[in-house]
Amino acid sequence: MSYVSMLTLLGENGSLKEGDSFKLTAAIKEDRIYSKGGVSINFLEDRPEKEPSRNILFHFNPRPSNTIILNSCLDFKWQDEVMIDGNDLDDMLLKNPFDLKIKVLSVNDGENAYEIESEFEVYLNHVFLTTFRSPFPITATTFIGFSPCIRICMPCKSVC
Repeated sequence: MSYVSMLTLLGENGSLKEGDSFKLTAAIKEDRIYSKGGVSINFLEDRPEKEPSRNILFHFNPRPSNTIILNSCLDFKWQDEVMIDGNDLDDMLLKNPFDLKIKVLSVNDGENAYEIESEFEVYLNHVFLTTFRSPFPITATTFIGFSPCIRICMPCKSVC
């Protein structure tokens, strides 16, 4: 099994589109999730070079004590976060590799970049967590970056 620190979603059609699903399998080094901010998987519109990406289309952030934070960041400003709590989240994320899947439901194409938004379902280990609304088109994702203590394997884009 091979691991990477960043992967691209550029494929045969250039990116995700409405109706697509994207799934990846990840593993977290248990001792790292207990740090203050937890760990994160970030769906990005471009590859960050030396500076952090100014726009994070989707931020998946497992934290200690059975919590996951979902958010987006626009021009370095975090949007309204969605907090998901559950008694078994730490077990789902730490004991074995886990599957994170998003299914793109809709993309609203506004007249300028800041009027475009998307809505997608988020699943953890095939269990529906929530429907997330982003001020960005998740379909603009070209790279996924993640904390160094997360190992990604088996990325898969499919049409449902």
